[in-house]
Amino acid sequence: MTAKTKGRIGGWSLIALVALSLGYPLLARVPSVPACPLGSDPSFPAASICARTFGGMWRSILIGLSAGLGSCAIALFLALFARRLRGVTDTLVAKSADLFFALPDILVLIAIGFVVNVLNTQGGRHISPMMAMIVSLTAVGWAAPARQIQNRLRSLEGQEFVLASEALGATRTRILIQHLLPAAREFVFAIFLLRVPAVILAESTVSFLGFGLPADQPSLGAFLGTNYDKLMYSGEMHVVLPAWILLGLVVLSFQWTGQAVLARSGTRQGPGS
Repeated sequence: MTAKTKGRIGGWSLIALVALSLGYPLLARVPSVPACPLGSDPSFPAASICARTFGGMWRSILIGLSAGLGSCAIALFLALFARRLRGVTDTLVAKSADLFFALPDILVLIAIGFVVNVLNTQGGRHISPMMAMIVSLTAVGWAAPARQIQNRLRSLEGQEFVLASEALGATRTRILIQHLLPAAREFVFAIFLLRVPAVILAESTVSFLGFGLPADQPSLGAFLGTNYDKLMYSGEMHVVLPAWILLGLVVLSFQWTGQAVLARSGTRQGPGS
């Protein structure tokens, strides 16, 4: 299967999944639509498994898009700043990214989630778990995109259109904004699309372990963590299997779409290509 075909399948799958997750609450109110065939959630009998699963999916997608966008925005700014000043600054940004990338993301997220839970339960504060998760994932997720974008900009600087601009006396800032940034735009978008599934998996892992979103407002990971005992001890596969399938489809759809955009960006090195 070619990257272009994967991209089409992934893109249409994402549209379908987002539409289903957002449209299910409206669809469930239509009298002619059958009730959820999977029954109610054992942990929350007032809600059906379908409602809880699709509700968890849109939260997972929202967290992935928000944190992915935030981390890529920070990465793009740092990469442009590093290539603007070059020299020591460029090396410092690269080494900082390497150092940050070496940190175990899951342990950092668990520590932040634990602090938020303690403050909400014992400190009398009300910190939104979803917002805390988005900010945390953004803070720990900029390093890899920053190195990738930095390397991309560095490779584009050797292209003929950049060398011609330098020969004509264009300033470094003008070259970055008018030439390098447009040439790297598709690559940056691909990095964003590939960052989203990594964010979703990280959030799902932390929530599964009980340090992420609460059980009454779950993501897919939190839903699976709440009902994991149904699979381990009762064998009620119908409770957790839909969430596992949706989580896999969401991650795979973003990956296939991002890989297709990345493959296409590799064939375009400049404005005229």
